[in-house]
Amino acid sequence: MSMNAWEKFKNIYLVDLLESFSIAMAITVILYYVFFTPNIVDGSSMEPNFHDKEFLVTDITIQWFGGLTKDQFHYDYKRGDIVIFKALNMELIKRVVGLPGDKVKISSGHVYINGELFKEDYLSPTTLTDMPFRYQSTFKEDEEVTVPQNKYFLMGDNRMYSEDSRYSDVGFIDRDNIKGRVILRIYPFTYFAQK
Repeated sequence: MSMNAWEKFKNIYLVDLLESFSIAMAITVILYYVFFTPNIVDGSSMEPNFHDKEFLVTDITIQWFGGLTKDQFHYDYKRGDIVIFKALNMELIKRVVGLPGDKVKISSGHVYINGELFKEDYLSPTTLTDMPFRYQSTFKEDEEVTVPQNKYFLMGDNRMYSEDSRYSDVGFIDRDNIKGRVILRIYPFTYFAQK
């Protein structure tokens, strides 16, 4: 191969390589920031399942399509989902406990949904859900409340140290304030993909 042909081959190869890399990066950025967004856990309200400074990936497509396709594909928020939402002028991470229309009651340290004990396998059997005393509560012990339409009742897994829907300053969370559902834990690597 002559020097001229070699230079031509090198230039074509380099251009192809740069084009492929650019396309791959563009697709990655679109996926990462349009369909999936990064989040970092701040605080201890979701311990022992999620810890401070853990890096998560949130699926935001459920926010766009969940309400529209709910009846056909059942693609919407479910009890037990971990979500990122806006409240108290910040983004928080909590777990969906009550869906729109659910009747929620906290009694003797346990959560009841629509009159039945809510089994929360992700919590230790000794975890009790007490009513908050530090701030104004949304409702009282043994009082059954109905989650309004288009709103959710969210709680942290660390029930003693979670400011969540039990508190009046958080309350029921409007669907529009939910950013998306956590689908992946990236860091630390020892917990990769666990959720």
